[in-house]
Amino acid sequence: MWSGVRGWPSAVALHEGRLWLGNKDSIAGSVSDAFDSFDGDTEGDAGPIVRSIATGPINYAQWILSLGRMVIGTSGAESVPRSSSFDEPMTPTNFSIKDASTQGSANVQPAKIDRNGIYVQRSGKRLYELSYDSQALDYASSNLTRFNPEVAETGVVELAVQRQPDSRVWCALGNGQCGILLYEKSEDVTGWHRFETDGEVVSVCVTPGTEQDFVWMTVRRNGNYYNELLRFDTEATGGTANRMADAHVYVADNANSPTVTGLSHLNGRTVIVWADGKRVPGTFTVASGAITLPYGVTTVCVGLPYKAQFKSTKLAYSSDAPMNQSKRLVQVGVVLKNTALSSQALRFGDTFDKMDPLPRTLNGVPVGEDVVLTGHESRTFPVPGSWQEDARLCIEAYAPYPVQINSLTAQVGLHDKR
Repeated sequence: MWSGVRGWPSAVALHEGRLWLGNKDSIAGSVSDAFDSFDGDTEGDAGPIVRSIATGPINYAQWILSLGRMVIGTSGAESVPRSSSFDEPMTPTNFSIKDASTQGSANVQPAKIDRNGIYVQRSGKRLYELSYDSQALDYASSNLTRFNPEVAETGVVELAVQRQPDSRVWCALGNGQCGILLYEKSEDVTGWHRFETDGEVVSVCVTPGTEQDFVWMTVRRNGNYYNELLRFDTEATGGTANRMADAHVYVADNANSPTVTGLSHLNGRTVIVWADGKRVPGTFTVASGAITLPYGVTTVCVGLPYKAQFKSTKLAYSSDAPMNQSKRLVQVGVVLKNTALSSQALRFGDTFDKMDPLPRTLNGVPVGEDVVLTGHESRTFPVPGSWQEDARLCIEAYAPYPVQINSLTAQVGLHDKR
């Protein structure tokens, strides 16, 4: 069936007790419950199923996904093999293939979330959802990048799904970044953000965990490859267990020594340090796999710095449509959780070039540089801004400080032309 002349399988999946293999325009299902057998002499409903996809002019199999029904992603369509009834198993005599969608699929293994599938469209630059349409009694495709097409414009090379603590689809991109889709179908929630690091993410995978799934990445830094594990959300809340730095090393007991070793992978790099529940001021350069701090520390996290950026959509507030009217960001108020009040932790403005830090006050009283609040509802405070038609709110946070913004309000000034 398979050979160097005929070709080898390019798609594989398990579905309804059979091993399914696809290559070019053909699909083959093994003998039922005998994954290594495609013996054509096996008779009856348990016999192998070998068919041509033959649903259009371009239909080479790229992947196979087992949902409520099996879906074959081809270069020209998303095809669904089926029996005559939804609940009946497919057999050699009860088998047909029909197109559910004609988007076409890229050669990227899709992901499954509950009863839905996520796949990369033929262009490689758009992500689509496959879900069952109860009115059409078939699967239908919807574009998950329709509001953020620029997220995947460099191409998606790999998908991985994280289910805990939230459903997140990790997309390794052609530019070395990751696009992350927050996906909660039952709550009608989808939202994109980017993951960037000082290097290139070449692969991403997820393994199951109890508290939170483990997200693993292969990262290329300075010509070397490293397997790195994304730490849990609960380890980004401050305290001695705070682990917010890229490619970091965490030492639980440094014996109150000012020297931190085990940093050979960061030789020559500038690093930041969080130790004993607070930021160690300044930056340090790794030499001979070690750094020396100005004082002894016990628990310490050393790694590469990074920053997180948020830029809002265009701000619009008036009795009529003010999209082309001059406006200015005046004040902002935020509700925070597990957030450092350091002047270096969080900044606000209408551009990333001119920003002010979050005021270090609690109930009107100044607080220390190292305070991390488990909860805080700030009073509104002024932010730098200028009059412009395209007024937006920009927020920037910096490692190794923990920052979690639960909600915010913005006061906008408007030149009303009426």
